[in-house]
Amino acid sequence: MLSSRVALGLNLLLLAACSAAGEPKVPTWTSYPKPLHGNWMPQDMECPVPVNHDSDVLVVISDRILSNYEESSKPVHVAPIKPGTAPAIWSIDAYLTMGEEGYGARTTEIFLLAGDQLVIADKERVRTYRRCK
Repeated sequence: MLSSRVALGLNLLLLAACSAAGEPKVPTWTSYPKPLHGNWMPQDMECPVPVNHDSDVLVVISDRILSNYEESSKPVHVAPIKPGTAPAIWSIDAYLTMGEEGYGARTTEIFLLAGDQLVIADKERVRTYRRCK
């Protein structure tokens, strides 16, 4: 489990990564980093075998989308923080998608990957997941 210092550090990184730039009319999509691709469950829950894609807690990250039970997001900007160091950390700006209605709010999240543990932090919360094999 991550310490409160790590959580505080993630929040500080998130604040530093947020930008005040204007929003584009039509987003230019990019990709989530390959090391993040996979199925993720909250760290305190077992990964079902086989993976239950109808789960309300499963997070699935692929090339162009992060999805979970109630929402999904598409990345528009990915910036590594201290590239080549461990753990791997990225600042990722994404738009929440609204099904057939297009996209919604732009978000900035910090992704920290240490082995099979993934931490995703935004301005309001820090969530910790582990990779399902």
